[in-house]
Amino acid sequence: MQQEDGGWEYSTGLGSWPDSAALAVQVLLVAGVDASDPVIESAVSYFHATQTEDGGWGDSSTTAYVIMALNALGESIEDWQTDSAGDPLSSLMSYQKTNGSFIFLGNIPMTA
Repeated sequence: MQQEDGGWEYSTGLGSWPDSAALAVQVLLVAGVDASDPVIESAVSYFHATQTEDGGWGDSSTTAYVIMALNALGESIEDWQTDSAGDPLSSLMSYQKTNGSFIFLGNIPMTA
């Protein structure tokens, strides 16, 4: 279900999404596919293309999944800083509430 853009669809006809691609990359790596395989390299290109200026991928869940895939690939998070100085970890932490939990989207008050 990998698409031409390098991402994966959750279900046929829904289009690529970074969280689906991140899960697929992690499974392929565990199954023994090398990080230099064109399938995985295409997914990494997809992550670059879909990364937002704040350094994340649109919500806390998707950003966390991509961070896990990057970690599994041995990628340095510092190499994923955007031109506007956003980075994946800072983006993820922006969704954390004062009580330690994480919200899905950033438009919810950050209080407990």
